[in-house]
Amino acid sequence: MTVEITKKEQTRQHAIIIGFMAVLTVCLFGELFGSNKMLASSDQIAGMGYRTSIQRGLFDNGQIIQWNKGILCGMPFGDALSGDFFYPPAIPFNYFAPAYNFAWKMILDIFLAGLFFYLMLFKGFGLSPFVAGVGAVFYMLNPEFFSHVSPGHDAKMHVISLLPYMVWRLKEGLDNPNLNNTMLFALGIGLGVLTAHAQMVFFAMVGLGAVWLFFTILQVVETRNIKTSIKPALFFWASVILGLSLGAVQIYPTFQFVQDAHSVRGVDRGFAFATSWSMHWAEIFSLWVPEFGNWFEYYWGENFFKLNTEYVGAVATITAALAFVFKPTKWRFFWLSFGIFILLFCMGADSPGIRYGSNPEDVVSIYTLSYNFVFGIKKFRAIAMVMFWFSFVIVLLSAFSLKDILDEEWKNFSEDRLKKTKTGLLISIAAVVAVSFVFANQNFVFNLMQTLGNPIGEKKNIFDANFDKNYIPALTGWVFVAIITLGGVWAVICGYVKKEIAVAAFLVLGMIDMIRVDTKFILIQSNAQYKRIPVAVSEVLKKTKNNPARSMFLPGVNSNANAESFYGLEGVNGFHDNELRRYREFRGNGGVNYLTPIYMRANLGYPNPFADGGNALNIANCRYIFYPTQNGTLSYAENKNALERLAFTNNYVVMENREEISEKLNNPNFAVNKTVILEKKPKFESVEDANTQISVKWTKYTANERTAQVEVETDGILRISEVYYTGWSVFIDGKKQDIINSDLAFMAVEIPAGKHKVEMKVKSPYMNTAMLLSIPGFGFLLAFLGLNFARRKK
Repeated sequence: MTVEITKKEQTRQHAIIIGFMAVLTVCLFGELFGSNKMLASSDQIAGMGYRTSIQRGLFDNGQIIQWNKGILCGMPFGDALSGDFFYPPAIPFNYFAPAYNFAWKMILDIFLAGLFFYLMLFKGFGLSPFVAGVGAVFYMLNPEFFSHVSPGHDAKMHVISLLPYMVWRLKEGLDNPNLNNTMLFALGIGLGVLTAHAQMVFFAMVGLGAVWLFFTILQVVETRNIKTSIKPALFFWASVILGLSLGAVQIYPTFQFVQDAHSVRGVDRGFAFATSWSMHWAEIFSLWVPEFGNWFEYYWGENFFKLNTEYVGAVATITAALAFVFKPTKWRFFWLSFGIFILLFCMGADSPGIRYGSNPEDVVSIYTLSYNFVFGIKKFRAIAMVMFWFSFVIVLLSAFSLKDILDEEWKNFSEDRLKKTKTGLLISIAAVVAVSFVFANQNFVFNLMQTLGNPIGEKKNIFDANFDKNYIPALTGWVFVAIITLGGVWAVICGYVKKEIAVAAFLVLGMIDMIRVDTKFILIQSNAQYKRIPVAVSEVLKKTKNNPARSMFLPGVNSNANAESFYGLEGVNGFHDNELRRYREFRGNGGVNYLTPIYMRANLGYPNPFADGGNALNIANCRYIFYPTQNGTLSYAENKNALERLAFTNNYVVMENREEISEKLNNPNFAVNKTVILEKKPKFESVEDANTQISVKWTKYTANERTAQVEVETDGILRISEVYYTGWSVFIDGKKQDIINSDLAFMAVEIPAGKHKVEMKVKSPYMNTAMLLSIPGFGFLLAFLGLNFARRKK
């Protein structure tokens, strides 16, 4: 009878805690409910074009698109890793919700982060529901995680929210390595891979591997029998292999896409690139007081800008340190060591080490050792994102510390140790006040940053403005929180305050501290501009319905970097981390080769600087250029020199050096409308007096398949204004053609004189292999779930 009551009470506690986390999440984003508002999350706004593209392909053509024709003259969709379109929790939002409703994915992540951390602490580590609930709230609200809402880094949030589940299932499996735990851990890994953030998943797996390795070493040392590590090792690696199999449909095509050097990421771009967006000293001190280096317009650190914070929370950080005062176990020291390793790694070029040369990379440090000897590190940048492991460690140690307080661990201390602990807490309070007083001196902080190699330089005005307006008030608040936290622990140990009241106060204080920061990363704007199509865009959509042509928004016209794709247009510019290398070379960084001729004509006073396009715009079939009018409306100009999507010439030059090709294409005296540059000689000889006559009638035009009736007068080259990619196949009258690289980034095929049926089809060159890897994993998982269901039913 007693057990039944206990279970009911525990169920009630679970419901209250989980319900509280749900209500808390909803309240933080209450302004979005029942309104015409949306989050102003930059990357998510840019990603709206991806979502609308896949929705149009699905509902208009019944296709899962292989090619995103809306951005950068076309991009492979799955191969280039265009988002979380295979991640189950995100599927309803990506495929069926309006593109501007992306907030709900991240809101769900915040709740799931709390839920999984709660389950990990309660079921995995055996903490009480109360302590598990406090830890869960600290994790879901910690600004390192929460601040990703502002830039809209949803895939990062997916991984961070899944991390507690993976750690929980890993711990369960190492303690009890059986099929059930193998499947559940593999499911977590598979879901992590499906989030589509390869870098985050890579580092999540590194951390999980470190846990397994430490467990193995500890077990072998304690048992002095290596055989005891075999079953846990089989569990771990079977789970990893199965998990990667589940996620192969997402990760394998992208991995090969980068390895085969299609992507701009497929080449080694050097140490400076790899260490960009790392943790510098401004960020390190911001782990103490987040406004130290700050973010947005008050950021004065070494990175180009700052859209998030790595701050974890004052209460969590302070109580995490106390975990080693109460109970310094081997595992706690492991977590501490791992957290310090992550911090040093994330410092990149600033990571302390032994210098042996003058170059930034001429140092032996945690980061450079990883950079030189760990596969994949050279391909990654923005390594500060790996701080998600640091925040996880801090909150986990904080939860252990709170458990120690409720268990009154100090009662196991000797009288001398207890006395030293009380004294140490009081000394810590004094130290907090003293250090804060020193760091409240602006000249001291400025000189310290200069000494540490963080030159403030041109950002001195920002530093000065931030110091008085933001940093000093935040420092004062931090001192207040620290004194209450340390003083509260001291008061509990002395018996002046009940332990439950103290932990509840820590929860409230921690929430106030974190929410104070979190709410600054919830930026709201109206969604009105995304609910309607501008008149100018509607006109161009009508003009391109039966005659495909590309468009370009001038920079600054629209806050959405992929606005063309969002509206259903096909654009020549846009943003994608895995942009095709050849196309980047063709358009130049940021589309400079498109924009330079326009700006030059504008500076020379041309009445219509858009009319003649330019060689790059013309080859790219960019016929419509959108610009703002003086009264603030959107208008467009037509570039009449733009080549059609299918064009023809029998005049060509053969060039193999890509730098020379780029130089020739950007020469305004080169007649691109008559002459095509090929990287392989065709079977016929070039004709000096070019014939460019062609008749084209499109009979089918979708993302994956295009068909046109084409007539040409002579043998020649069919120029296809579609970015060259190995996934494309071109057929003339049913016969597959050899595709030639043309004009650096595009495609061409030889075509004989006469009337022909031209078909173009695109398919991932890697997906068949990916499916062969994924199907066994999904089959094994479904069989396991089916057997479990049948067993329970029986």
